[in-house]
Amino acid sequence: MIVVSAIFFKGSWETPFRRTFEGAFNEGKHQVKYMQHNFKNISYNESNEFQAISLPYANDGLKMTVLLPKSDLSSFEVSLNASKLKEIFAGMRNDREVNFQMPKFSIESELDLKSVFEQLGFGHVFTAASDDYSNLTDESVFLSMARHKAKIEVNEEGTVAAAATVAKMMLIMYVIPIEFVCDRPFLYFIRKEDEVLFAGRFVKP
Repeated sequence: MIVVSAIFFKGSWETPFRRTFEGAFNEGKHQVKYMQHNFKNISYNESNEFQAISLPYANDGLKMTVLLPKSDLSSFEVSLNASKLKEIFAGMRNDREVNFQMPKFSIESELDLKSVFEQLGFGHVFTAASDDYSNLTDESVFLSMARHKAKIEVNEEGTVAAAATVAKMMLIMYVIPIEFVCDRPFLYFIRKEDEVLFAGRFVKP
């Protein structure tokens, strides 16, 4: 018996990226095609360790949070846990102007889950002597393969939501936009509220 788990995510941005250009990534080790947009009132968080931005999709409530470490990605990942990630999400502010650039990318990965099952103590399901499926069939069956396949595509395409024009008087002040350039390895999380649906890392094209 073979178990296959497959995930495909392709979302349309609520606000599409307006510009693309070629540029260097990770200190010139790679050339990538960047997407660029100046976002108004976008969710943003920053500390001495990272920059984070949440880009809403047209899909109701879905967003991609991009987490860019200010140091080496591997070192940052060592210190990152569920509690810290939750704090980062909770600290996002929705009133920031950010000039944002990130690479277009398409990532596909496939993982053999046999070793994962074994580490969790379920390696016996891959042996012919296993009776874990006796409630499904009278025949002697066992898992011969378990694979997980994931794919994500991120580009500049997006769907512009319906908008209404409202006139009001307000104090006008010049705000210098925050520069956020993903020109080195970063993490990304597709989520709804605090629930992470998909997570990954972009290291090289």
